[in-house]
Amino acid sequence: MKKSTLVAIVVFVALLVGVGYVLTRKPERGISRMSFATVDKATIDRLEITGKNPVTLVKQDGVWRLEGGKAADNAAVDRLLESIPKLGSSDLVTKSEEKFADLEVTEEKGAHVKAKQGQKLVADFTVGKYAAGGAHVLVDGAVYVVTGISMGSFSRDKASWLERKLFDDKLADAKKLEITLVGQTSYALVAEGDTWKVEDAKLLPAGFRFDSAAARSLISSLVTLRAKDILDADPGVEKTGLTDKADTLVYTVEIANGDTKKTERRELRLGATLEDKSVYAQVLGKTDIVTLPEATAKNLRKAVTDFRDLKMMDFDKEKVAKIEVKDGKMRLVLEKVGAEWKIASSSEVVPKDFELDAMAVTRRLAALQGARAAKLATESMATAGLAAPTAEVIVTFDDKKTVSVAFGKGTKDEDREMFFARGNADKAVYLVTKWTRDNICGGLKSFKKTGDPSGLSNLDPKALQGLPPDVRAGLQKQIEDKRRQQEMLERLSKQAKP
Repeated sequence: MKKSTLVAIVVFVALLVGVGYVLTRKPERGISRMSFATVDKATIDRLEITGKNPVTLVKQDGVWRLEGGKAADNAAVDRLLESIPKLGSSDLVTKSEEKFADLEVTEEKGAHVKAKQGQKLVADFTVGKYAAGGAHVLVDGAVYVVTGISMGSFSRDKASWLERKLFDDKLADAKKLEITLVGQTSYALVAEGDTWKVEDAKLLPAGFRFDSAAARSLISSLVTLRAKDILDADPGVEKTGLTDKADTLVYTVEIANGDTKKTERRELRLGATLEDKSVYAQVLGKTDIVTLPEATAKNLRKAVTDFRDLKMMDFDKEKVAKIEVKDGKMRLVLEKVGAEWKIASSSEVVPKDFELDAMAVTRRLAALQGARAAKLATESMATAGLAAPTAEVIVTFDDKKTVSVAFGKGTKDEDREMFFARGNADKAVYLVTKWTRDNICGGLKSFKKTGDPSGLSNLDPKALQGLPPDVRAGLQKQIEDKRRQQEMLERLSKQAKP
């Protein structure tokens, strides 16, 4: 027998043994696979979700609705649909039904999803307990770990599936807003390009500084308005107060219609307040009664005098030659020598290693120039403590002229810590947040160079307490991130030293 023939026989026998092993060995954990990659999400027209948050979604004329007719949040439905073809895994966890409850893939604990095309079932799975980077998913009696998904995408309270956006217009198409509030003079805001103004200027007090940006912000809030909830049934006008005598906001839009433009009106009515302080509302022409968050309704119910420009300072920061900061016994004077800023005097001892941050000076001037009050105060200069200010920032220009912002007594306004203040923009007395005061009146430490160009490293988190919760949380996170970065750089610097 030739040697080549012998080798071929040996190889053939080895292959037979290998095939026999594959065919006779027991299946190993992880070999089973599940996949919905072939599912075409565009063909799905019905979603039945059962479990903790049951809901049925139906696609009608290309639009998703909750069964019963209410419009669904199509973006939320699309996110669910997009995740179905991505459901795939070979990471088999168990086929033992005894473990299903612990993995929360039962009907009681999980989100059982059935996706259909007409009467045809195209996907059937249950999303359960969190797993590293994803969730446990039950398909055909087997539980897999599927990465990149969570139960929250499939199991949501019914209200979360509703389309809560009340209008479909664009801000650029809005041309006029008419506001009628019970017991107040009606007024209208009109657009001139991107600028909004009061249609009848006679409604404004003499010397009133109108804030066009605030007016634009109001119409933007209205056009993009979202409901807090959509009620299943109308409680009746006696309870909602949504009669023709309710507070109303009516805006008009110009919409392209071929070579011409057509004008359409949108009317929102604001009614009574619920126990949770949300407010009943309704868009005229729609049957749904909705609720709006308390803060949203308050923002919409603006009198014409609420559009006062709250900017307190008016000066050219490029012409500033000196800044003097006074807060209690603290005194700090910074002077511009040529193109550089120097410390002229300081009541605080200047450390030997102190390096003045020119960018911090630039940020302080920008903060001064853009300083805005929270609201107009009714107190006099004397009552507000501005006859003898507790803090003051004086700006001197190249021509020796000066402007200043002064801070008086502290007070409480809607549970917020506030201070009376007065700038050079006008002679009015304002209320500012504690954060605004502290940000403008920061002493020597706030001008120290830290290697952080944002200046957040020097910002005291306690100074943020007067800000809205979401803004405060964002800034606090940035401050903490910057501090960690600075600490890491300092450690690396020390390690690099011989």
